[in-house]
Amino acid sequence: MKMEIQPELAERKPLAEIVKDVTPLLEDAIGPAAARVTATWAFQADENGRPLIRLTLADQLSGTGTRDFSPEELQSRDRAWWRLSRFWGDILQAASERLLRSLEAVGADEQGS
Repeated sequence: MKMEIQPELAERKPLAEIVKDVTPLLEDAIGPAAARVTATWAFQADENGRPLIRLTLADQLSGTGTRDFSPEELQSRDRAWWRLSRFWGDILQAASERLLRSLEAVGADEQGS
């Protein structure tokens, strides 16, 4: 997996350490597709100024998704793995829905011809 940590996050050492700790969990959650996925980690503040860790996953086959995590969500290994797996699953679900719509459109075109 290709991983990028944006400078604003890298400057926040405790948050950057969390990212480094959970990256192997993310690779495990993604599975074999991790070889073609780019993970971009960035800093984001919520509406109250609390720190969030923003993860963007990009894959040419499955698409792109972005999700914000609180540092607490990623500090427990079990919780982090579950949240990261769920995020990847949501990306795959969206890709499946896009593919299905595309196939349905092709089928409709063939029936109309």
